[in-house]
Amino acid sequence: MSDPVPEVRVNGDLPITSPTSAAALVPSTATLLVSGFGGVGYPKLVPEAVAAADDDRELTVISGGGVGDEIDRDLVESGDMVRRYPFVPNETSRAAVNDGQIQFHDRHISRLADEVRFGGLHTGIRGESIAVVEAVAVGQGWLIPSTSIGHTPAYVGVADRLIIEVNRAQPVDLARVHDIHVREDPPHRDPIPLDDPLGETDGPAVQFDPAKLAAVVETDRSDDPYEFREISQTDQAIADNLGTFLEAELDRNPLFDEAANLQFGVGSVGNALMGALAQIDFGDRPVSYVGEVVQDGLLEMLDAGNLRGVSATSLALSAEGQKRFFDDIEHYAEDVVLRPADISNAPELIDRFGVVGVNSAVEVDLHGNVNATHIGGSRVVSGIGGGGDFARNCRLGIIALPSTAVGGDVSRIVPLTPHVDYTEHDASVIVTEHGIADLRGRSPRERADALVEVADPAFRESLSDYNDRAADEGGNTPQDLDTAFSWEWPSRVVSRVLLNSPRIGPTWWSVRDSNTRYSAVFTTCFHTPDRRWPSPRESASGRQPRRHLGRRCGRSRLRSPGSRRARATVPTRGEPPATRQWQLWPDHQTRCAQSETRRLPGSGWVRSARPPRIAGRHPLPAWSPTSQSLRARRTVPPDSGVCVALQRRTHLGRVRTTPSRNPCRR
Repeated sequence: MSDPVPEVRVNGDLPITSPTSAAALVPSTATLLVSGFGGVGYPKLVPEAVAAADDDRELTVISGGGVGDEIDRDLVESGDMVRRYPFVPNETSRAAVNDGQIQFHDRHISRLADEVRFGGLHTGIRGESIAVVEAVAVGQGWLIPSTSIGHTPAYVGVADRLIIEVNRAQPVDLARVHDIHVREDPPHRDPIPLDDPLGETDGPAVQFDPAKLAAVVETDRSDDPYEFREISQTDQAIADNLGTFLEAELDRNPLFDEAANLQFGVGSVGNALMGALAQIDFGDRPVSYVGEVVQDGLLEMLDAGNLRGVSATSLALSAEGQKRFFDDIEHYAEDVVLRPADISNAPELIDRFGVVGVNSAVEVDLHGNVNATHIGGSRVVSGIGGGGDFARNCRLGIIALPSTAVGGDVSRIVPLTPHVDYTEHDASVIVTEHGIADLRGRSPRERADALVEVADPAFRESLSDYNDRAADEGGNTPQDLDTAFSWEWPSRVVSRVLLNSPRIGPTWWSVRDSNTRYSAVFTTCFHTPDRRWPSPRESASGRQPRRHLGRRCGRSRLRSPGSRRARATVPTRGEPPATRQWQLWPDHQTRCAQSETRRLPGSGWVRSARPPRIAGRHPLPAWSPTSQSLRARRTVPPDSGVCVALQRRTHLGRVRTTPSRNPCRR
């Protein structure tokens, strides 16, 4: 086509049909190859109709990146999706994957097109391959993608049949920003013909075999706009630190002598970091964005004249950003180009243009390994996306993240991450709101010391203690595996309260986390003047308890697995109460619990730990593994006697006991 913008949206004699009729073309067992990236540019009506049909289907769904609820909610809830590549963008699909209802396989974005084309996903490819893609215009053997390109060219090329949704809610002028280049198959693959981030190659249309076209569905449903949260003080502090680092690099690093080509990760943090660039004086160097998605922050920079141009694969804009872009698309088309994802993320181009990549993560360990996708090492959050493409292949890899999560209760700088997406060899610089850790050229021990300095102050002492303990073990990369994973996010908390009765002696209540080495165990034993309830060990062995008048009390303790379980005896008159319940509190302010001593009716002295008063927080039902100490709150009936002396153990195995003497006396 001589003019990149077609005059009409549907050109020629094409099989136009309804969404329901198009959905009927999808077999019971099939692989759906859907367009979409960054939550935009995906088909909407056909997947919705597939989910609404009464047919039982087993579908493998492959997209380029994040798509909308019509795919990752409706197809999950209908039970039609059984396998997913390479992203889980919402809570519905995420929960189904973590529960094992859907099989999920994470892949690097730059490799996905070739893996679909050359059988790299053959285990998950099921039945006939149906490509369902969104376009703004279609004709005999060609289509113009909508707000994202992603892997649409590869999917259209490999599919057995093709269904196209023509979206009239998207401007046909989007053709002005598309540049489609399809690479040859190896071993005849030539270098990508680009020597400039804003260069052009082969025009705006995706070519396909007309015989594959099975249906064309017309729609006017808009993309759900991307929602960016408000920039927090933490986000701003991270952006300021990043700006400080880049300004220093401009003066010392020859990488920036001629140009600055930057990439930022998708999301609110990445969008906030783009604002930091407006405050940097790049001199006369041309500054370009070479990444995956166009976000609102890039439009701000283009309008302010701070960017030469943008190369990406998707327009992940807010509602305001979409309107801004569509209303002035001819102007933005001069500075914005969208490419297939295997081109925008190609290691060849990232290396050729000397890209500086800035991405975020779930956590970073003390040696620089980065976890970007999983909570607690097992529960997936989304997917690696293109972060791995840039972290591995860019000239300078930066990870920017807040130092804590869950309102400050969880440190994102941890001794050892159980899941690694970018290794210590890929991350060069770590930026938090507390500073910059430049890891280039540092030994593992030096990297650990640098990362402690950018952790949240509440966790620095414990991290330093961990470094000291690990150093005692020796090695080039010192580690203390016995305690490293006690820092991990809680994946499941198990608690139980056993009933007391004349036939059931002690009550054992324990709280433990499946990822934590330490658990809290409290024992309460009940007595009458002529007998004592047997201990758990005595009950297990069948031995009769010795006579005991109940004048002394032992202590309960926070114990590590394998240690001797301490028993506590409590003087009580009459029948034991029906239940005992204890609750643990985290304390991030002090190391020792404040205690009080008082006498309960008919019993000995009772010493109970008072819970901390932290503004805006409520009692937690279980131990948070990030807490610096533990406190127990007495919630037993007032007419019973309970004695607990709490001995706590921190993350790193240090033991502190409160109190150090027997608190229960007649």
